[in-house]
Amino acid sequence: MTGVDRARHWAVEHEGPDFAAAPARLEVVEDEYGSESYQVRVYFRGPLRWGGAPQAIRLDVTRDERLLLPAVPRHVIHPYSDARVLESVELPCYALAEILAEKLRAVGAQRRFAVSRDLYDVHWLIQAGISLAEIEPLLPDKFAARGAAMDRLDVDHLLSRHVEFRADWERRLQYLAPVHQGVAFESAWQSAVEAIRLAQSALKYK
Repeated sequence: MTGVDRARHWAVEHEGPDFAAAPARLEVVEDEYGSESYQVRVYFRGPLRWGGAPQAIRLDVTRDERLLLPAVPRHVIHPYSDARVLESVELPCYALAEILAEKLRAVGAQRRFAVSRDLYDVHWLIQAGISLAEIEPLLPDKFAARGAAMDRLDVDHLLSRHVEFRADWERRLQYLAPVHQGVAFESAWQSAVEAIRLAQSALKYK
């Protein structure tokens, strides 16, 4: 929690939201694989809401995800008037190929519940030019990290969940997607299905 507290104080000192609205809260939870992970809720009050309970940012921290590619330093995207404060800040981030490998694991084999944001992410990562050739070598270790068998990467199983994914998309995602990045459910669905189909076929004949 020391790092979280430092970040809260930094934001207050630089005229950011009031992160002193309430103490941060740490919980030890069990993720969907049964592994121990952490959730931190950091409470704040922004400039437009001073009454009622403070809002919260939730940080999810996992202990057992193995990184297979080097982290990539990236600048913070912050298109606001105080952007200069963050001009020199670079954060170590997942490589896009590694994100796509984990998203395909989630869509094709991992999640008990349909999570439409995975489809959205797969679609845009493919649009960004990440290829199957880049992620194929990562998939066996990514599955092993979660104790999942590779034969769970099954396009027929994914196809059987079309209704679940559409319902989650309409309930949780479509109103959040930026207008200028609008993508229809069926477009994202087809991107994910084709990626899973190609990955399954490539790994089958190895």
